[in-house]
Amino acid sequence: EIPEITFGRFFFFFLKEIGYEIQIGYCSVCGNDEFNEAVFYNFDKGLICGKCRKSVVDIYDINLELLRYLKCLKNNEPADNFNNQIFQSAINFMENHLKYHVNSFIGINSLRLFNER
Repeated sequence: EIPEITFGRFFFFFLKEIGYEIQIGYCSVCGNDEFNEAVFYNFDKGLICGKCRKSVVDIYDINLELLRYLKCLKNNEPADNFNNQIFQSAINFMENHLKYHVNSFIGINSLRLFNER
């Protein structure tokens, strides 16, 4: 498995274990679990569908490919068909999620070394 995917799986698992799991199963406003359009994320509520976007402030724009990749990480499904940009977007997203919930968290310094290779 590609190191970026292994790290992504670990990071996703780590967030869950420390109590900051990323909710990606359904829209946290209407409960819709099928996404065919724009997808957003609120760090307090979770996933937000395009229809409910206007009812929630402070949202993070994610795309359907990133959502599919995060679901692969969560469900331990094959993820080799995604590109490096998605790998990096997922790490950035998870890091921002943790920064939002833990004020003293400034990021993962070792990721800079990982990204430089």
